[in-house]
Amino acid sequence: MNGKAARPTISDVAKAAKTGKTSVSRYLNGEQNALSDDLRGRIERAIAELDYRPSQMARGLKRGRTRLIGLIIADITNPYSVDVLSGIEAACREKGFTPLVCNTNNEVDQELHYLDLLRSYQVEGIVVNAVGMREEGLNRLQQSALPMVLIDRKIPDFACDMVGLDNIQAATTATEHLIEQGFEALLFLSEPLGMVNTRHERLRAFRSTLGRHSGIIAENAETPLHEAERIDNTLREFHSRH
Repeated sequence: MNGKAARPTISDVAKAAKTGKTSVSRYLNGEQNALSDDLRGRIERAIAELDYRPSQMARGLKRGRTRLIGLIIADITNPYSVDVLSGIEAACREKGFTPLVCNTNNEVDQELHYLDLLRSYQVEGIVVNAVGMREEGLNRLQQSALPMVLIDRKIPDFACDMVGLDNIQAATTATEHLIEQGFEALLFLSEPLGMVNTRHERLRAFRSTLGRHSGIIAENAETPLHEAERIDNTLREFHSRH
């Protein structure tokens, strides 16, 4: 036999307060001015004695507002993702929303799974730091008709707000700066490019900038940025060659 006590319900509160469920619902929904002082007191004491905590999900669904924001992150270990998470959480807290964070670990199939999961929770909006969604995922996003923002990703032929930087200008400025400082061998080190078009943009800008300068040795390498040993090996090999 399971000794865990059953979670108290609104019916239990109504019974303890000697009233109906409608009055308890009004109390919980902030319509306390419709109740007498005596009734408000009885409901308040019943809630405290039973340690009743209403299901915010159920109440949100009933009102058509869950106050939930879905957040799909490609790699939660990436320092950039940590900063993004912090900013989104602060903005949600300020506006009275709660973020539901899903880490795909750079796996496209996980993106589709979490997208369906977030829709089942009836989130009110989605923030996506996508790896490289395929057509199936794009169709699901478009059909959801949810407010959506992409983080540091661009999806061709997909009308959606995007927050990021000018990748071409950023990579060009960084490369020009190194050349101006007199460096003659440059390594473009990146997370695996995969289908992430913003990463490809940065690499193209790097190569395009070098094309305007002669005598510069340049290479590019791809490695997960959280794998410190692989990064060290890549840098040592580059230095040994140049």
